[in-house]
Amino acid sequence: MKNKPLILVSSTDSYSDTWEPFFTLLEKNIINITDYKIYLLSDTKSYNGHSFVNNIQVSSNNEILSWSERILRALDNLDSETLFLVFDDYFLMSKLDEDKFKEFNNIICENKDIANLRLVHEKKSFPSSYNHLNKVKNLVGYKNSLMPGFWRKEDLINLIQIGESPWQFELLGTIRTYFYPKTFLVVNQQLSSKIYNFPFSGGIIKGKWVLDEYNKIKKITGLTLNTKRGFIIWDPNKNKYLRKFTLLKNTLKEKKLVTKSIIFMFNNIIKTKKNRFLK
Repeated sequence: MKNKPLILVSSTDSYSDTWEPFFTLLEKNIINITDYKIYLLSDTKSYNGHSFVNNIQVSSNNEILSWSERILRALDNLDSETLFLVFDDYFLMSKLDEDKFKEFNNIICENKDIANLRLVHEKKSFPSSYNHLNKVKNLVGYKNSLMPGFWRKEDLINLIQIGESPWQFELLGTIRTYFYPKTFLVVNQQLSSKIYNFPFSGGIIKGKWVLDEYNKIKKITGLTLNTKRGFIIWDPNKNKYLRKFTLLKNTLKEKKLVTKSIIFMFNNIIKTKKNRFLK
């Protein structure tokens, strides 16, 4: 198959209890599962419950790695220029729209000016030259996002900083995308979360299963999910702004990461101006 899609599932050993339901749902909801190259990123554990899963274990000698270090080591193991990145608790809850998924995979494969194409909508975007896809405006709060989406590998490597958590990558990585010379695309409102249908806040919050999602997954898969996590009843709108403020405050405490991100942005501005002058 031309541009065979590669799916990288970002996980860690402590989330190994998500693997059986995650890949069971993937098998159930992707009809042509052999059309995809599927990789699981973990620290030291491997998963052998489904034959289509390829394991990438990145930690050795009891190393404690940050999320960004795990991702970078995993990318070294992938021979594809593009990938679809998804977290282990973004469970696929209904049939994947394989036609659209493969169409968008082909778009990012064939257009090197695109850094990221995510399968959720961003209000601060405008129609692009591609059908059903919008271009994210430059100075928006989450120009950079880890919602399920396609990445060009070289751009993901460029934008990640060693030592970052996913939340820091979204916040500080957004600063780094400002004036970055690549395009960030999202689907339009009509397609948001309909190609890859997943729990928008994830199936696990603060280390606990979201009860509604847990019950849905048990019903769909028929699995007995033994868990020691406990449960949470999650209202994404409750204390939303306080959570965002706390996350921003804690991220800004990482002064080295913040400084590197600002320098990265200003270097992009200088390069942009220089390129315009040379033209």
